[in-house]
Amino acid sequence: MTDQLTKLRARKAATDYIEGDRLRKEAAQLCDSSLAGKFEVSVNVIRQAINGLPVRKLDEADAALVRECHQEFRRLSLRAEALTLRKLARHYQVEPDDVLLQLDFMGHEITRPTGRPQKVTA
Repeated sequence: MTDQLTKLRARKAATDYIEGDRLRKEAAQLCDSSLAGKFEVSVNVIRQAINGLPVRKLDEADAALVRECHQEFRRLSLRAEALTLRKLARHYQVEPDDVLLQLDFMGHEITRPTGRPQKVTA
């Protein structure tokens, strides 16, 4: 980092990245497998409820809640997708390493995704 303007842009990118990290954590609480654990049913039952199919193991109110949770998951995931390190660095015209340095100064630990990434369908 050479000038103050670059530092300010990298800091703004780091702030946006932290917001994206928060959104990713919220979305993880609403993914299919997490919902299956909360409702104590299989992931297939959750997916059937999301698709509006009749489900014996969930009453209609719970199935509606699952569909609402899935809509919120999609909304959070799409917003968080725009707030990745690479996209923010490109948007603010700074190097990813500059953003990482600002994140380090801010005391934020970068969380790397575990497992296979979730696909979001429109």
